[in-house]
Amino acid sequence: MKRPGLRNVVALGFVSMLNDISSEMVFSLLPLFIVQELHASKGILGLIEGLAQAVDYIFRVPSGILSDKFSRRKPLVLLGYSISTAMKPLFAFVPSWVHALFVRVGDRIGKGIRTSPRDVLISESVPSEELGRSFGVHRTLDQVGAIVGPLLAIPLVVSYGMKGVFIFSLIPGLIAVFILLLFVRETKGGGGKGFEWKGIGRRFWSFIVAAFVLYFSSYNFSFVLLRAEGFGVATALIPLVYALINASHTVVSYPMGLLSDRIGREKVFALGFALLALSSLISTLQLPYYFAFLVAVLYGAHEGIVMTIGRALVPVYSSEDALGSAYGLYYLALGSSQLLGNVVFGLLWDSFGLVAAFTFSITFSLLGLLALLLLLGRHLL
Repeated sequence: MKRPGLRNVVALGFVSMLNDISSEMVFSLLPLFIVQELHASKGILGLIEGLAQAVDYIFRVPSGILSDKFSRRKPLVLLGYSISTAMKPLFAFVPSWVHALFVRVGDRIGKGIRTSPRDVLISESVPSEELGRSFGVHRTLDQVGAIVGPLLAIPLVVSYGMKGVFIFSLIPGLIAVFILLLFVRETKGGGGKGFEWKGIGRRFWSFIVAAFVLYFSSYNFSFVLLRAEGFGVATALIPLVYALINASHTVVSYPMGLLSDRIGREKVFALGFALLALSSLISTLQLPYYFAFLVAVLYGAHEGIVMTIGRALVPVYSSEDALGSAYGLYYLALGSSQLLGNVVFGLLWDSFGLVAAFTFSITFSLLGLLALLLLLGRHLL
């Protein structure tokens, strides 16, 4: 069957962009809503977000496996986006944080269901030599939605309140579902055999081991914002640091994806973690406040590179018959590694100070790069 081509990727990119507009309209206000309106503690807020993230990554595995088993990707992608679109407006009607927990988890179930099959759709839409470019296009459009969503929420919350924003989030979500229905073509990939360990292959497990160590060095953007305050950035300018992270992430995704097609995806993937190590090194130093903005740019570039190229590497190391399953396992490794890494990073900062935390990140960035060299060295040289 002829591949749908880049048009499929662009259509999926607009689906993700519109869904992200819907999501970020809600999520930019949700923590305040849960704490102030529903009177939940910050501990409860952490519980809600932690469970939501865990459910998201867990559901990416069975959805990937099912997409392989039935050789269909689009129905699962459609189901996932539809669930998320239907869930977000329900925040306007929840009477307690318990109900908000169920809605939040329901939204993340939708995300978990769609993510692995969606990435397979992208992978199967284009030739292998265009994977980096394609994931770069998709990631860029996705991040545009993450920028536009909070900006749209500002006038809406002034006019209609937080509950009004939650209801309005239905509009871009529905448009995304209709674009998916009308413009995204099924690739009819997969071997229809379901999950098989042998179908994944030793090369894929080598990639997962290296990626797990590398992602263990990652830390959440919240720590970058905390360090910016430590550099001396005024509280009023902290949102500017966050904006720089998102802007850098958005700007590098496409050109780095294109570069990875030309010089090798492993090399660009390694570059992403080298940038993380550099931003961490700068964060250990006592420097003028404006270095916080440099750290934000480097960290954002790291995020844009690894979140684009990591997805483009999965098809390189897995068989076509098990591609959905491979994406599910990749996301499970990514999620669990980042969760553990963030916990360790935070504990080190609390117990021994910021230098210990950022040194931990630098150490595992270098160890991960060494693992990448040892396990996948022939592709790096």
